[in-house]
Amino acid sequence: QPLLDIFSWMGFRYQRWRWAPRAEGEGGAAWYVLAAAFAVLLAWRLATRRRVAVAKAGAAAAATATTRSDSPFQRVVSSLERRHPVSSPGETLGNWLARLYAGPGLAAERESLRAMLALHQRWRFDPLGLPPSERKRLADAVEDWLRHQGSA
Repeated sequence: QPLLDIFSWMGFRYQRWRWAPRAEGEGGAAWYVLAAAFAVLLAWRLATRRRVAVAKAGAAAAATATTRSDSPFQRVVSSLERRHPVSSPGETLGNWLARLYAGPGLAAERESLRAMLALHQRWRFDPLGLPPSERKRLADAVEDWLRHQGSA
């Protein structure tokens, strides 16, 4: 947006110069060369800042991905995907599970799936992560659920 504002301002100044070149002490062509050089410098700074920010964000995401292993809940999701329709594109895991246990097949397991999903989401997305005690609680709940399903 700032770059567009500069080009808009430069166009405005050009139109003023074109129709009244001597009004208000216009600087002539040198002024526009200076403004164009400034616009190029600004565009270069914005582009390099974005590349640096993207590179830093990518490095941070890679570091986070390597410090957090996959949640045990993925085993539950894999088991459910083998027996039920998979989620639609763009459907969140929570919405997919809600759709599944709204039917007769998983209605009895609604609360256990909700509890495991809540821990899974904290494991994957909470910036502070999941404490070891809750990680163990999730892993135990997943093992119990899989054993109950006969999929362990």
